[in-house]
Amino acid sequence: MPKNKSCVHLPVSIILSALLGIVITAAVSALLSAFIYFVLKDTAFIRPFSAVSVGIGCYTAAYTNGHYKRHRGLLRGMLCGIIMFCILSAFSAVFGTFSFSIKKLLLFTVCGMTGGVYGVNSKSPDYKY
Repeated sequence: MPKNKSCVHLPVSIILSALLGIVITAAVSALLSAFIYFVLKDTAFIRPFSAVSVGIGCYTAAYTNGHYKRHRGLLRGMLCGIIMFCILSAFSAVFGTFSFSIKKLLLFTVCGMTGGVYGVNSKSPDYKY
């Protein structure tokens, strides 16, 4: 019997994890923008806080994928980060603010790889059948 019991194949699991990461990114971004608006009352911190929200979203997406797939966390995390970068770049191109940046791609990839490695090495979930 194969070690990986999941029936979802690689592209589908990466895309589902990336979509989960985008939802997490949007939620964290909303919370941080409320924090900026109500507490800091200064728009100078928008870029660092948006980088933090993207990093948290990429990390969470890759962590989730690595946690349930249990192998190749570095590769799966990198793919998760690249897919999230492509999806969010497509969104920004639709709204007219697209600008390719290698720093953004590096942020997505490094946070994704970190989450994937931590997800694979995390404690295995206890399945009670």
